[in-house]
Parts: sequence; structure tokens; C-alpha cells
Amino acid sequence: MTKKLVWDVESVDFEGRLTWLREYVENLIEKYGESAYVKIEYVNEENADYVVKYEREETEKEYTKRLKEEEKQKAAQLLQQQKKEEKERKEFERLKKKFGEI
Repeated sequence: MTKKLVWDVESVDFEGRLTWLREYVENLIEKYGESAYVKIEYVNEENADYVVKYEREETEKEYTKRLKEEEKQKAAQLLQQQKKEEKERKEFERLKKKFGEI
């Protein structure tokens, strides 16, 4: 299995002179890539934070955690399917006894 690209967020400061902001944005592009974008996240009605969202490759720790979670989900789905089949099998046997075999 390969590592996935994940979206990450970092707070940024967008207050200052336009010439400073231009340089700041150029540095953000260099650091996070051209697919990164700025988003305003509202803390409440009066306060907001600027954040940069960007794609990056998941870390080794995130990758391992994701694989474990995926395995847990697969095991849970398999168990659920087995329980469903067992319930259906019991229902089938009950109906077979009630109506006989065809």
C-alpha cells in the first residue's frame, strides 16, 4: 500500500503592508506549493483566523495508523457480514422447517 496525500492546516498572519504580504505569500507558495490556499476560519462572530491548507504526503506514523484503522474496519465489516449470514441461515432453517423443502 502506498502513502496518501493528506490536507494539513497552518495558521498564518495576513496583517501588514502589501509589499510585505506579497513577499509573505511568495514564501508560503514556496513552502507549501501552488495548490495551497488561504481560508478564513471563524472562531466566533468577532474573531477569525487565516489558515493555509496544503497537501502533503502522510507521515510514517499517520500511514501506520491509517493501515491499522483500515484493517480494523475490514475485520469489523467481515464480522458484521458473518453475523448477517448466520442470522439469514437461521431464518432459512426456520422457514425450511415450517414449509418443508421445495
